[in-house]
Amino acid sequence: MKITLNPNAVPAAERAEKVANCGFGKYYTDHMVVCEWTESGGWQEPELKPYGPITLDPATAVFHYGQEIFEGMKAYRQLMVESRYFVVKQMHVALQNLRNV
Repeated sequence: MKITLNPNAVPAAERAEKVANCGFGKYYTDHMVVCEWTESGGWQEPELKPYGPITLDPATAVFHYGQEIFEGMKAYRQLMVESRYFVVKQMHVALQNLRNV
């Protein structure tokens, strides 16, 4: 594994205090592991490097998640009724469950 240490890493005393008072999404590590994958070569050698931005393809599913979670919520016009909704209650329950994960 290739290792590149972060020259601006948090000092040990500050890191110990953050670990003692940690919380999800409150503090971040000084380093991250990155490993490239290609169809022809599979997984390449992993690299430990300073924490920083990552590159994602614009078609990555995570960018479309907000749009996709409402796919089941639809409205249909019917005779004698202005519109009729279905699975709204199920979508609400699903969204509440996601919020609690």
